[in-house]
Amino acid sequence: MKGGQFASTPSASACQTHCQQTPGCNFWTWDPGFHNACWKKTAKGPIKHNAKLTSGPRTCGGNTPNPPAPPPSGGSSLRLMSYNMYGWNALRQNPWKAQNMYKIIKDFSPDILSVQEEEGMANAILNGIGGGYGYSPSKKDGHAIFFKHSKVKLDGHGNQNISPKDQWGQRSVDFAHFTDLKSGKKIDVFNTHWCVCGAPDLLRSAEETLAIINAKRRHGSTVILTGDLNVFPGFENTDAVKYLKSNGLEDTFRKVNGGNGSTFGAAGKIDYIFASSGTVVTSAQIDKRFNGQASDHYAINAVIKI
Repeated sequence: MKGGQFASTPSASACQTHCQQTPGCNFWTWDPGFHNACWKKTAKGPIKHNAKLTSGPRTCGGNTPNPPAPPPSGGSSLRLMSYNMYGWNALRQNPWKAQNMYKIIKDFSPDILSVQEEEGMANAILNGIGGGYGYSPSKKDGHAIFFKHSKVKLDGHGNQNISPKDQWGQRSVDFAHFTDLKSGKKIDVFNTHWCVCGAPDLLRSAEETLAIINAKRRHGSTVILTGDLNVFPGFENTDAVKYLKSNGLEDTFRKVNGGNGSTFGAAGKIDYIFASSGTVVTSAQIDKRFNGQASDHYAINAVIKI
């Protein structure tokens, strides 16, 4: 590549992604001690060991996707993530899996992170994902909304039950009202985890969730709905998902992606980030790294304009 020129990236994984996006780049080296420099190379030179540098090829072996590279955080973009964290297994019984989940979260660096199945481990999650985050006090029924203090201000919060439930107990919707610190715009986030139940109860969950949104959202806000919706077996074609889409919400992933959108192994798409109709989505991805070595769900993310 052009001698003496580098790009600054926030991490080694972002440097690899930058290499993948650059024609002719086949190898890369990331130097956090020199302006977070990402040096791109057409060929691999002699191997030299330096503990301060990280190097690698354009792509790694196997079919593991590369982590999504954080785009510039300026302007009025908002970085969203939703993640079922498989709490009883990955947070409690096998905490080594949690380290892989924390890496996925930190690599994307969400401004707002909605989680499900946190199993009362919100403070442990805070420690795992690094400083600068807080969470809404209204977390309940295993789900919580985390946020970056440097990006948004928490204005209000709450939780409301929905009637469909299953053997795992009460289901609810928690919400958090935010103001974007840079633009002053309002963002109202709703997070839920629906029951494992039949189509009628799933549709009722959608209807009651939307009623809560309409009652609790603020005028002029961008609405975000995140969650594990358990929409088996029809997935995106269930009446529940169709109901949300026909009432002012858009699936951020489908605004910019076609093809397979499964978030639960190969089964189908049960995890979602919806946004108010007309919201500009600049990127949306399903992070499938650490398959079986983290959560049993994949993390989903989106970057929107507000």
